[in-house]
Amino acid sequence: MRYSHELGSTYRIEALVWTEMTDPIDLPEIEIFISGAPMLAIRTDVIDYPSVGCGSRFSRYVVFHTFPGPGVFDMYFEYPARPPGVVGVALSEDYAFHVDCHLVINPILGDNNSVEFTAPQPASTWVWSTLVHDPLAVDPDGDSLTFELVEPLGSNGQIIPAPVGLGQYTTVGGYFWFDPTTGRVTWNSPSLTGLYSVVIRCYEWRNGQLVGWATRDMSLCVGQLQSGIMEGRSTGEFIRLERSNSGMFLVNGSTRSFTYSVLNTQGQCTQTGAIPPGRVPIELEGLSAGPYFIRAYGQRGEATTLRFTKP
Repeated sequence: MRYSHELGSTYRIEALVWTEMTDPIDLPEIEIFISGAPMLAIRTDVIDYPSVGCGSRFSRYVVFHTFPGPGVFDMYFEYPARPPGVVGVALSEDYAFHVDCHLVINPILGDNNSVEFTAPQPASTWVWSTLVHDPLAVDPDGDSLTFELVEPLGSNGQIIPAPVGLGQYTTVGGYFWFDPTTGRVTWNSPSLTGLYSVVIRCYEWRNGQLVGWATRDMSLCVGQLQSGIMEGRSTGEFIRLERSNSGMFLVNGSTRSFTYSVLNTQGQCTQTGAIPPGRVPIELEGLSAGPYFIRAYGQRGEATTLRFTKP
């Protein structure tokens, strides 16, 4: 949710909603509450992004409001489309999204525009087994920004019993880190696939005074393939990489066949194939320079990850 100054005490207020494309709830209008009073906000944009997150739909709802003058104003909207199966939240689909923002109108401090999270809400990247979500927060007024993780809220602002920070869903040796100066989430080696609730609040400061905040309530999607999470028994005793003057090879030391995928550091599949007993060449010509990893699978549920770097 965000706001931008128009003229005088008039502001444009937007609710930015990301839902799963398969969600049956698809609202053409919603109510935005300003100082407790509802205003009807009409959807002005709807765009589908099949490849973002777990398949996402973006909707923008807009309303214009003239405030009575200087003061402190709270705003929020609710959207009944929290996805089912959020890890750590029993019956998560029964909880709505309650997303708020805070506006200070002070003529002495000047016009006020809220922070903008310029990265799509479901967007994340992978560097090996580290998930990174950077909201890319930008303040049009140049205000100083600080960030914190806060509890998710449901209908009527009730607190949802969800974990704040995901350290308990991290494998031994991994970590979950939230940067309070940028709002960046860095999650190394998550231990379970699925959806996770993360709520980021950004505070704006001007001349040492709090002039507003905006909140992002999001679901991080951890997919098995992108995260490199190991499941099943290891094929490591059979599959290995071999480099020679003639190229890179997968070597299968068993009598069974396996399948494999070559992935870049963002989890995108660049190559697939079969690994019969013996040696199989890895095609490197179409790959850009940099690190890659290979996921190998067997019919009995075995899986392993191998890494290599193309010069």
